[in-house]
Amino acid sequence: MSASITKQKLLAGLITAALATGAIGSAVYAGSIFGFGGRGEQPEEVQLAMVQKKDLENTINVTGALASASENAASVNAKDTDLIVKDIKVKVGDTVKAGDVLFTLDTEDLEISLAQAERKLAILERKNELAERQDKRDRHQLEFSNDIAETQEVRDIWLAEDHLDDNYVDLGLTLDELYKKYGVEDQSYLDAVNAQLEMYNAEDALNAALADPAMTTAELNDLKGIYNTAVEKFNTAVTSYETAISSSITAEAATRSANRTVRDKEKELIDKRETLEKSNLERENNEKKNRDTMETNSLDRSVSDYELTNELKKLREQISASVITAPSSGVVTAVNAKVGAAAGTDPVVVTDTNNFIVACDVDEQFIADIKEGMPARFTTNATGDEALPGKVTFTALTPTKQQSSSNNGDGSSNNTSTSGSTDKSRGNYRVLIKADNYNERLRTGMSSKITIVTAEAKGVLAVPNECLSNDNDGNTILKVTTDGGATSQEVVVTTGLSDGSFTEVSGDGITEGTQLVIPQMAEVSEEMPELF
Repeated sequence: MSASITKQKLLAGLITAALATGAIGSAVYAGSIFGFGGRGEQPEEVQLAMVQKKDLENTINVTGALASASENAASVNAKDTDLIVKDIKVKVGDTVKAGDVLFTLDTEDLEISLAQAERKLAILERKNELAERQDKRDRHQLEFSNDIAETQEVRDIWLAEDHLDDNYVDLGLTLDELYKKYGVEDQSYLDAVNAQLEMYNAEDALNAALADPAMTTAELNDLKGIYNTAVEKFNTAVTSYETAISSSITAEAATRSANRTVRDKEKELIDKRETLEKSNLERENNEKKNRDTMETNSLDRSVSDYELTNELKKLREQISASVITAPSSGVVTAVNAKVGAAAGTDPVVVTDTNNFIVACDVDEQFIADIKEGMPARFTTNATGDEALPGKVTFTALTPTKQQSSSNNGDGSSNNTSTSGSTDKSRGNYRVLIKADNYNERLRTGMSSKITIVTAEAKGVLAVPNECLSNDNDGNTILKVTTDGGATSQEVVVTTGLSDGSFTEVSGDGITEGTQLVIPQMAEVSEEMPELF
């Protein structure tokens, strides 16, 4: 928390320091140092202090009251609100643990309904079991019938394949023979052409001989014989060629007929396979319909089973919830339930007496400085001056109430959580602090004094605020001395956290035990810079 130190505050500090020089430092006479060494003149007193290692903190002080960290009402299940209280097991002041029975509800009618529902469920489950068995039998019968039909059709296909294979064997032999004959005219044609060429050659030789006067009759007769033989061979070859053509045509017709027979058998087999596929598809569809019907029947049975089971569950939950137990450990602070009547609201209240929170209201001036998790401490009349540790767990965003408040000047407030006059000009905000440790002397409702630590610095170098001053450039300085104040040197320092009396400092040569001269009144500037 930052603030400017005015001349008046420094004056007050110097007066305080003058009254307590034994605690802060030592007083020396330095007349010769400051030019007052003449005979009969009063020497001027020099105030000294030292740099110390300290723990500093900024705090906000308020008052508040203790409350239990938890106060739980043993609630009744919403379904059981119409049930009456049968028995109450505790009284105000009893100590209970979490789970201890506080009271019970009358569930006689519920138990009768539960027994009836359980019988209905047993009968329904038996019926469902029998129906499921019958569904399974029907499904198996359908699958069996389909398997038999499919098997018969498959057998027909196998027989057709066997017949086709047989036809292939028989026809194959026939085709082999036909193929041997088929195309034989090609060779006959070549033989006829060769015979014709030979005939032409013999004819040419005979004609040449007839024109040659030198040829003898014997030679001509030989050539005529060769020619006649060639003509006869040609005629025979032509006849063979014509016979081959006729055989080829016959063989071709037989081959085509045999091929048609094979194709017919193959088509017959294809038709049987298509019939099998169609039959299988139809059988598969029938089985799917059967399964869908079975599933629908099963779902219908499940719905009935679920509805009855759910009813049973609700009844059991109601009966189970009829025994009301302590939601937490603590002390019974209220018993509002009555035997023979409905439990109503907050039938039994259990208050935690081992864990406490401290509630306080903080003035609007300081609430923004308080954050969850900040350390705090508090005291009560019951525990004396012992500061009990705690931690801020809640800060309100809206005011608890509007009231007047006064500032103590040190960051503390006189506001409490229990009193205050109404003043619409200022707001107070609720802050909750959880006590860290258990203390058997604490009770709910006790008033307490609370200190909330908003900032802290552990083991830092610090000096009394009156040791700080400013030079002409506005720097914060300390007057450092090594000879008890006879001489001093100004050292520029950086300031940190201040608790209102001491301020954290750092600078060249500033160490624990460094001796300082406290500036005199005349040397203090009109307005000091912000120190924290």
